[in-house]
Amino acid sequence: MAELKAERQEPMYMRDWLETLDKFTSDFGFGVLEGSGSVGHVEAAEKAHREYNTYRTQLSDDLTDVEKAYLDNLRFMQKRLKDSTK
Repeated sequence: MAELKAERQEPMYMRDWLETLDKFTSDFGFGVLEGSGSVGHVEAAEKAHREYNTYRTQLSDDLTDVEKAYLDNLRFMQKRLKDSTK
């Protein structure tokens, strides 16, 4: 959306984005959060880290043998480069 506005050289201000995003979330059934919510910053950050770690674990489990070999090779090359600069 921002790219389209920029290409057409249409200015868009923060209040415009707020209205656009509110409409977008309402149109797709999520609604707009009223107030500040009930989850604190620390709790949200901890949950985000847990979810990301779960995602990373799943991702590494889902790699094909070729992808695993590629990543192993990258690690090996990084180590060689690091050792050669010492």
